[in-house]
Amino acid sequence: MKLNNILSCLQNTDDRVIFKKNNKEFSIQDLIPYAGSEYLNQIIGKKVAIDSLDFDKAIMIVLLDGIVDELFILPKGFLEKNKNFLKINKIDEVIDLKKFKKTKSVSSSLKHILPKYKYTTKWILLTSGTSGTPKQVQHSFLSISSSVKKSKKNFNPLTWGSAYSLDRFAGTQVFLQAILGGGTIIFPKSNNIKEMIDEFISNDVNSISATPTLWRKILMQKNCKNMNLKNITLGGEIADQNILNSLLKFFPSSSIRHIYASTEAGASITVEDNLEGFPESLMEDKNKKFSIKISDKGTLMIKASGMSQGYKNSNEELASKDEYYDTGDLVELRENRYYFLGRESGIINIGGSKIIPEEVENNIMKFPGVLDAVVYGRKNSIIGNILVCELIIDKFTITETKTFIDSLKKFYKKKYSDISCPRMFKIIEEVKTSEAGKVIRR
Repeated sequence: MKLNNILSCLQNTDDRVIFKKNNKEFSIQDLIPYAGSEYLNQIIGKKVAIDSLDFDKAIMIVLLDGIVDELFILPKGFLEKNKNFLKINKIDEVIDLKKFKKTKSVSSSLKHILPKYKYTTKWILLTSGTSGTPKQVQHSFLSISSSVKKSKKNFNPLTWGSAYSLDRFAGTQVFLQAILGGGTIIFPKSNNIKEMIDEFISNDVNSISATPTLWRKILMQKNCKNMNLKNITLGGEIADQNILNSLLKFFPSSSIRHIYASTEAGASITVEDNLEGFPESLMEDKNKKFSIKISDKGTLMIKASGMSQGYKNSNEELASKDEYYDTGDLVELRENRYYFLGRESGIINIGGSKIIPEEVENNIMKFPGVLDAVVYGRKNSIIGNILVCELIIDKFTITETKTFIDSLKKFYKKKYSDISCPRMFKIIEEVKTSEAGKVIRR
């Protein structure tokens, strides 16, 4: 049988715990009573949706991949807010784990139930909506798992902590890497950063993937130093040198990589040299899994083996005629290395000058005492917009905030430019993030 769904990849592996939340564990062997359920036979070849909590969602993804025709993996509560979604997409059923009545099976092997797993299920994910209304992107198991590294013999299994929701592309990558790579994934019960870290510590999590914004929040917690991490991955936002250096300082024995990926193009660029950006040599992958070029606008364009099959319910073309997908991310070449500047769609016009907020944030975070920064535009009747910056500062070392901000402004204007220096600065306690873990610019 071809390995074209999750269960087919797990059939010859030893039984082990693959998911865990609180004290609830779920092993490969635990899948069999669910997979033998009569309910599965009733939904073969149908279009279904799931919008439950991640632990239940994880079980259902494994059970449904290869059974249903289309699998919509949606954020928790999405259908309550979007009541016409089911009708518009002609979805046959919303799946709940309670509908699966576990059956006793005479077989203790997955091979007994695999013959009915004959569909090439279409995975439907929503984009994060960074550039506007979220779009529906279609993947197959082969495309969405293309970057997963299978475990080797004598491999020490990794325990991954889930910091992304499973309805996000990044969440599926961590999930599939954990269970197909021979490891386990821990779903925290709390969204509170400190409590999440405590759960990861108590479950011996040694691998975490998160956005740079979430990593900054993690490093602000005192208990983060108690984590024993082997693998650290950053994605979803620009991994600047400040956050890479901070992670190296906190976790000197960890392997740190930042990955460029998108729901549409899949995971493509992986950088492991502890430097921001990526070397020009990666423009052509030696393994031929992806190819990169730069558009006339200065945006990154990718052609990758993990590319999705396009947008659902849309006439918009995913890629150009030569099969390159325009990511909309601006890059700049400096001394044989490309650096990410920010989103083309996020450019702010300040008195006729085009300002990239991510670039301004990166510059501001180079000033000692700044822990995080968010820059956005505010409408102004005279110059169109003014720049506003929200700051998280090190309150243990900074007592006079006005003096600190004045010094920051002088530093910025001297080293960078007056026009891109924010006119307003606000001290905040926490950076607001989306469900995808990305910073929210007002």
